[in-house]
Amino acid sequence: MCGIEVEAKRLALSPMACYSATVRAAGMTRIDQTNLSNAAPTLGCRLLILIALPLVMTGCFVPSTRTPPADASERPLAAPAEANTADDLPAPYVIQPGDLIEVSVWKNADLSRTVLVRPDGRISLPLLNEISAAGRTAPELRDVLAAKLAEYVSNSEVSVIVHEVKGVAVSVIGEVRQPGRYALQNRTTVLDALAMAGGLTEFAADTITVLRSEGGQTNRLPFHYSKATSPDGAEENFVLRAGDIIIVR
Repeated sequence: MCGIEVEAKRLALSPMACYSATVRAAGMTRIDQTNLSNAAPTLGCRLLILIALPLVMTGCFVPSTRTPPADASERPLAAPAEANTADDLPAPYVIQPGDLIEVSVWKNADLSRTVLVRPDGRISLPLLNEISAAGRTAPELRDVLAAKLAEYVSNSEVSVIVHEVKGVAVSVIGEVRQPGRYALQNRTTVLDALAMAGGLTEFAADTITVLRSEGGQTNRLPFHYSKATSPDGAEENFVLRAGDIIIVR
């Protein structure tokens, strides 16, 4: 019920008469008064005009119950992009013959040495004598040395640091246009190495073998050229490590 009708009922006046008088007082457009009472507005109706005029001008305003949109500063922030997965990171460096590495034993200068990895992949250390280093990462070699030193030194803390890298290269042999040994300047995949070797010859087979030394053992990794060059073959094109040998038959 509008405020005019409520006030008119309280003053026992005709709502339509008061409404008509209110409209005339507000200077609004003339309306049809055929059905209105001919009685002139009374004193009570005049009072009602003064009370109801603001309501007429505002159209019996009723406050909206709609919730205003949240301020931009109050909106939840978008979830941050996921961090790079382990597959996106470069492969750990594998120690090669010719590398210069430092083996440090905490609080034991007699057992600490800076040594060169020999062509046979081994290093010589006090107490431990000959240790195979090539084909292992620095953390892997550290764990091997710590386990062996535990027989002589209790609670030994060992660290391995690669100071100079001499053997960062891969070999490509077989049915390629330019067989040879190629230095790795950065992250290099099998297809990258094949491109460096001039690509495959017309006699090359689809299956290629990559020989990789790990932990003193040589593993044979298959590589399928047709699958690696297909639209969904990104996983087939794996990253090479220093010392890998690519054999194209």
